[in-house]
Amino acid sequence: MIAPLALIALLAAADSPPELGSLVRFERDLDAALASAKSSGKPVFLLFQEVPGCATCVGFGRDVLSHPLLAEAIQEEFVAAAVYNSTRGDSTPDGRALARFSEAAFNNPVVRFVDAMGKDVLPRRDGVYTPFEIADRMVRALEASRRGVPAYLRLALLELDESPPTLATFVTSCFWEGEARLGGIPGVRRTRVGFLDGAEVVEVAFDARTLPLERLVGEAKKMDCVSGYYVHETKLAGGDARLSTAVARDAPDSDRKHALARSPLRFLPLTEAQASRLNAAVAVGTGGSDGLEFLTPRQRRLAAKLLAARPEALDGLAVPARTIEAFDGAARALEDRLR
Repeated sequence: MIAPLALIALLAAADSPPELGSLVRFERDLDAALASAKSSGKPVFLLFQEVPGCATCVGFGRDVLSHPLLAEAIQEEFVAAAVYNSTRGDSTPDGRALARFSEAAFNNPVVRFVDAMGKDVLPRRDGVYTPFEIADRMVRALEASRRGVPAYLRLALLELDESPPTLATFVTSCFWEGEARLGGIPGVRRTRVGFLDGAEVVEVAFDARTLPLERLVGEAKKMDCVSGYYVHETKLAGGDARLSTAVARDAPDSDRKHALARSPLRFLPLTEAQASRLNAAVAVGTGGSDGLEFLTPRQRRLAAKLLAARPEALDGLAVPARTIEAFDGAARALEDRLR
């Protein structure tokens, strides 16, 4: 049986230097990468990286190239190619590539997005080292290349945003239903169920730049289960909002993401934003969606196996922690279990 492309890449990447991370298989032949871009129509994720490199280079491999959602998007949506800039002169393929793209030797990591002719599809930038910044440029490179941007990458971009989210807490008649309905709204980063002033509530963390409070409240008012809301910043007070400095008390674990917690999909490694979207889709649907578009191809393969598995095959499985650090290990363990 031939292994899926992502699994082949994963196995190949396992032996890569730390500066290239552990999850992406980088093409080291630039001409081969450009030829692959021409045949596939994909842009090239062209990494100029010092190998062996400084702490910044190693950190880039650890924090960006080993981020499971970004790594899968790099592997699936781009042709990944690496040029080692720890060289001088043009007597080697790396040296010739540096000269061709006017890149400095012994520099910190630089990612350029180029087409099959080697032309930049985005203006070159250096000093871009965070997962959020790279995710943002990945989305814009796909858009500039007139390629579809997968929903899981857009959701990762929302969740990786380093700016703190805005909070609003909604009073509900049933926080199971409230969390499901509120968690499916685009722009929501995460949801939490709890109790405040004796009522069942759903705390919503959202990106106010893409989802203004007024729009979120407008969506909530269409829901029969929502009867009011709190804000937690004085500048947001006014209208129907109640200002509260209190933090909702957590509901029991059994009440969190209630619909997802009763689905085999609960065993998937998920981020908090993915869990909110999937819980919404399982409970009430989101515009007819099953929520799987918010999952990476690897997650979707695991989801299909979980949904097809006999209940007894899942006995003893634990719900993984919803952290990036636990993500890849949980995915590998689940793949082994379902194989």
